[in-house]
Amino acid sequence: MKPLTFATIGCGSRVQVYTKAARQLPDRYRVVAAADPNPERLNVMRRLVPDGLRTFASDQELFAAGKLADIAIIGTQDAYH
Repeated sequence: MKPLTFATIGCGSRVQVYTKAARQLPDRYRVVAAADPNPERLNVMRRLVPDGLRTFASDQELFAAGKLADIAIIGTQDAYH
């Protein structure tokens, strides 16, 4: 079975924890895309997912790229979703 793919919107500490957990089970989960306006958070995600992660500066850019993943994790601050 193919791994379930994830795109993240927001790349703060909550999403980083989820990403680390997904990386522990690569046969089941794969993070394939991440969006965040903060370049440093995107750099952290690139280090966590060094194999083919697509990054975007906004959620709008991520959505404009078409369907990239099976699931989108909304990891922005609670007040923003």
